[in-house]
Amino acid sequence: MKIINLEINELPKRVLDDFLNKRNSFLNELRKDNKLKIFSTYAEDEKEVSRLYPAQTWASMNTGLKYSTHKCFFYSDKVPEEKLLWNELAIRGFSVGVLGSLHSSKTPETTNKISTFSFYIPDCFAKEDFTIPSTYRNFQKFNTTLVGHSSRTTKLKSIIRLFRKYLWKILSHPKSFGISTYSIISLTKILLFSIKTRNKEILRNAQFPLLGSIFIDLYLKNKPNYSTIFSNHIAGNMHRYWYAEYNSDFSEQNLYPKEWVRLNSNNITFSVSLLDIFIQNLYKKIDPNKTFIIISSSMGQNHTPNFESKNLQNFDLKINNLTLLLNKFNIYSKKEFNINTKPIKEFSTSRNMAPHYALNIKGIKDEPERQKSKMALIQFFQSIHINASISDEHGYWILSISLSKEFLENHSLKSASEKFKGFGFKFFNIYDHLSGSHISEGVLMTIGAPKEFKDILNKNLNKNNVLPYLKFKPSIIEYLEQAKTTGSNNQKSSSLNC
Repeated sequence: MKIINLEINELPKRVLDDFLNKRNSFLNELRKDNKLKIFSTYAEDEKEVSRLYPAQTWASMNTGLKYSTHKCFFYSDKVPEEKLLWNELAIRGFSVGVLGSLHSSKTPETTNKISTFSFYIPDCFAKEDFTIPSTYRNFQKFNTTLVGHSSRTTKLKSIIRLFRKYLWKILSHPKSFGISTYSIISLTKILLFSIKTRNKEILRNAQFPLLGSIFIDLYLKNKPNYSTIFSNHIAGNMHRYWYAEYNSDFSEQNLYPKEWVRLNSNNITFSVSLLDIFIQNLYKKIDPNKTFIIISSSMGQNHTPNFESKNLQNFDLKINNLTLLLNKFNIYSKKEFNINTKPIKEFSTSRNMAPHYALNIKGIKDEPERQKSKMALIQFFQSIHINASISDEHGYWILSISLSKEFLENHSLKSASEKFKGFGFKFFNIYDHLSGSHISEGVLMTIGAPKEFKDILNKNLNKNNVLPYLKFKPSIIEYLEQAKTTGSNNQKSSSLNC
């Protein structure tokens, strides 16, 4: 049987169980028919990092390597390309389809040399519009631009401008942008729910139905042995609205206005319902005798520890223009600090998730000089009361920033925007905070899995009946190799022309 893997970022078993227990759903129908099986997963290399992070846990899960071996933590970090599950399967001769899996944007050159990729649309951190087939390049450019515009808050004006720019292309080739009966129904639900909750951030969920529609089309056309689609829509809602939906988890239950809690108390459940709708559409179109579905997450979420003690600021910042910011730094380091450092003028960037920025400083080769510049940059941020840290990862400086208590006490959104005009910052209002945070326990759910795959999973479960996530990749490979031997999969020949 063929495998479809739905990579649902940070989905915990608790949220899935709650959805199944309180909602009539397609997943409940599958459970009643004994077609649904739910396991917990565990990020067993969590002790090797100071905190869990999606790029790190998905790198571990999809390579089968511990963090101490692959060393990938941020999105900008390198990952062993040949060890990624989809690449290894394709090299072994299995037909493979990938839509949005984390780290897939790092391997277009490798991917192009492997003949068994049925389709390949890289993750939203891609710098290029490379896709297989090329029909989806306009969508990829549209998607990555949209994600870049809405890193922390949704900007309706930017979204409207972008839609206007792509409107003709969307109307000319609607299927290549994920427009279908299924996606239109889901998009309508999202729009109505956004109006009901008076929350424009709900519109972020719209990415999933578009990706889902494209995935269904590509899967039905190609039917690869292994295919996967990634979505962050549930994770985003959990981070923002855990306090509203799981209010009893917190010792202080009046941190937000009661109306805000009421309006947002079903946002997580709503995002899971979108997954349920997608699975229903997908399941009805596949042959359950030839394909089974997996829902996987590399970790989960729970309430943020000590959230009650955190400063719930009403505005935040991001870097919009690094050239402007570094120009200001060069002036400050020369005049204010009297530090003899080389100016930072030559640099490149790699896309990361805010508030993390990946800088490749090119003009300073000498390590002592780099260290002096790094310390001066941190001191520059401190002088304007912005918290900053810099780690040196794979040749990149990973700059992380946030507003300090002093900054928030002395500035409003308006005064900050006026005072730091020309620094390359963008200040914006925020109405939610990270009340949901990462935990090591994720979920693995199977729909219609054959006995052979269940036996492999059971063999790899630990004494607590939990699947260590480093066992996920070998479980997939073992099953597909076993199925190939017994003749239940048809593969194309593969060639890797490296």
